[in-house]
Amino acid sequence: MSDDVPPYQVERPASQRAIIRFTDFVDHERLKRYDVELREVTETHQYVAIDLRATEFLSSEWIRRLQDLAKQAKHAGRVIAFVGVRPTVQRSADLLAALKDLRIVETLEEVWKIS
Repeated sequence: MSDDVPPYQVERPASQRAIIRFTDFVDHERLKRYDVELREVTETHQYVAIDLRATEFLSSEWIRRLQDLAKQAKHAGRVIAFVGVRPTVQRSADLLAALKDLRIVETLEEVWKIS
């Protein structure tokens, strides 16, 4: 994967909502480059949907980072939820014991309803 291609796209449909749509293959190479933006988005929005519906592979480094961000958000009273997690990604997260910290939902609408 080229370092020039972002691993995700960010959408901000409302002032307190953000959607982070990950690509189909997310390797560890781009984590450092995009970590600051990812942290900024998750820290400045009350609701963040991590859209993984298109993602077949998410490296363990990204899974751990998303797990950390989800825990931080929970402690701060913010919501990060993971939308449409495919079985391949879910198995990887399970092997890393990260599933317990990830709030997984099927649709974006479910994210906005979490209180």
